[in-house]
Amino acid sequence: MIVRPVGAAGHACTGCGACCVGTRVRLLPGEEAGIRALAATLGVDAPIEEGRLRTQDGRCVFLDDRARCRLHALGGPEAKPEVCRQYPLLVTQAGTERRVGIDPGCFEAILSRDAAPLPIAGVVIRPVPLDPGRERHEALLAALLEAPDATVAGVLARVVGEPEAFAARWLHVVQQAPLAPLLARPDAGPDLRGALV
Repeated sequence: MIVRPVGAAGHACTGCGACCVGTRVRLLPGEEAGIRALAATLGVDAPIEEGRLRTQDGRCVFLDDRARCRLHALGGPEAKPEVCRQYPLLVTQAGTERRVGIDPGCFEAILSRDAAPLPIAGVVIRPVPLDPGRERHEALLAALLEAPDATVAGVLARVVGEPEAFAARWLHVVQQAPLAPLLARPDAGPDLRGALV
């Protein structure tokens, strides 16, 4: 099995809480008992549903009013599920490879250029197989990126064409997107609303 780092895996958490909204964290074997014990201490009823942390109005039941994790506050980072501790680092299955990268849903992962690198040893592998219909495109893009003379600008030019034409196409798609229903959803999160409004 090949493990391929996708860019530098760096992150500086600002504690915005956006990762705890609109997500149902799947617990690993052996984590439920500890979570239930901490939930009892915090007065959280039925903290787990179908092997995942329960959400209410799209928010994790352990997220407080200041967008902070109550599990973390009570027991430190080790009290949180493994998936939460490693976020925003993602390891996904792509064909015969495992890709290591940063979840693009984390705003800070996108914005933090000088963040400390995240360790990749022992991370949980997210079972998100590559769409079979896109495997050929994935292979072509990987070949472009692995060329000895590859630059980001050169690869982008070959993939998307002229920057101005791509920008116009992208703007058209964004303008046609139904943002109002997305922003009205309770799991959209305050940071997403703030970024798009």
